[in-house]
Amino acid sequence: MTGTPSGAHRRVSTATAVGRDDTRLVVIRGNSASGKSSVAQGLRDHYGRGIAVVGQDVIRRNVLREHDTARGANIALLGRIAREALNAGFHVVLEGILYADRYSHLITSLVRDHRGVSRCYYLDVPLESTFVRHASKADAAYLTEVTDSHLASWYRELDLLPGGLETVIPADSTLQDTAARIMGETDLAAASPIPPPQCKPSRGDSMNPLVLMSDPRVAAITVRECGEPLVDVRDHSFRVDPRKQDPLGAFAHVREGVLARLENARSLLPAGTDLLFIEGYRPLALQQHYFTEYRNELASAHPGWTAEQLHQAASRYVSPPEIAPHSAGAAVDVTLVDQDGHELDLGTRVNAFQVGAATKLATGWYAAGRDGAGRRGRLRAGTALIARGEFSVVIIGLAGPAQDRLGALVTTYVMLLAVCGPVLTRFAPTRATAPLPATVAGPASGPHDRRPQ
Repeated sequence: MTGTPSGAHRRVSTATAVGRDDTRLVVIRGNSASGKSSVAQGLRDHYGRGIAVVGQDVIRRNVLREHDTARGANIALLGRIAREALNAGFHVVLEGILYADRYSHLITSLVRDHRGVSRCYYLDVPLESTFVRHASKADAAYLTEVTDSHLASWYRELDLLPGGLETVIPADSTLQDTAARIMGETDLAAASPIPPPQCKPSRGDSMNPLVLMSDPRVAAITVRECGEPLVDVRDHSFRVDPRKQDPLGAFAHVREGVLARLENARSLLPAGTDLLFIEGYRPLALQQHYFTEYRNELASAHPGWTAEQLHQAASRYVSPPEIAPHSAGAAVDVTLVDQDGHELDLGTRVNAFQVGAATKLATGWYAAGRDGAGRRGRLRAGTALIARGEFSVVIIGLAGPAQDRLGALVTTYVMLLAVCGPVLTRFAPTRATAPLPATVAGPASGPHDRRPQ
């Protein structure tokens, strides 16, 4: 007897949909000592990291320590764990006795709502064989606690789910054969996470000019209150980074419509990756602080700039407070992480901005001058910054993939900075200086980084 696979070709209600198109849901059922846990572990051993094994015994017996009844709390909890794991980009193996009359709704609703491929298996092992397998277990305490009488009382012959949903695997199928069969039929081997493709526009494509948040066309757009409430993403199973956390938790709030779009974007990610939420709503006073702070830094570095030039330049990185979408709960800062929560290498760190050799030289020149250094000392400080790679790598990360010919040029540019910086510093003129005082006052560091628009 074989079941019918369920996959991404079905239309799934967006209200209850879980997982991604390339996540896999595997349900393994059978009587006690039929090999369910061993098969689940075998799948994980074959596939590697990225599979969440949701075991009925672990949740019901170890976590909740409740009896298996039709009204058990473990039924809903199993479903919730499986759904959250699928939404986070894990493949899920749900295993247990999972009696059909108690757990069929849980399983069928999971299969119905899963966007990716779902397969259900029933391990058909005769009662006598379960006695033999049970006796071979190494856990002496478990063997004392669970006897053959228990196995017999729990045993149900071919306790199948309704609708022919399951594939029945006979007792003569070895552990290796069963795991290999499930891997093949679910295409788990091909479901391994792959890096998202990088967009490479053709040479004939032209990029639209950058529209800044300070552009009059942006300011002219009428803003109306939409009436959507602010919701806390921490209540919706998102990974949330604490780096921008505030005492009131405002940073984790977004408009309801933004949350829906985030959930949709998350569902389109490949298995093995997830969104990391960093900041949403930002009080107007904080937005004003970010903008003013950055504008003042630009004014110090470029004393000849007019107020309009400073406003425009600051708007390239921080939205002017009067039109900032963060202050309306309508914008979010996110990045991508793997299943361990490690940020993926997207070419730049979060909130990085491009700095070239000239900017580095000017920054060092200004900073050294503020501390009273002469012309030679300021030059040496500026050249010392040129080789700093954390800014240079931003350039190659953003510009490199855009054009094939540009990639080689940018790579060469970054290498030249790395080589020429130390050389220029080495031969920059120096002079004897008096010993430094015991303490040197440095620039104050705030509790936050600058934030993008």
